[in-house]
Amino acid sequence: MTKTTENTIEQTALDWLESLGYEIAYGPDIACDRARPERDPQAN
Repeated sequence: MTKTTENTIEQTALDWLESLGYEIAYGPDIACDRARPERDPQAN
């Protein structure tokens, strides 16, 4: 029997979401202090 790990679950979820049309992004790349922030760092 294969051991289930957090990585396996996360990758499965990411693959599923991507198949539904979501764009997958690496968290630090979309942080508010990066070139491609997910939201405005000034917004509260």
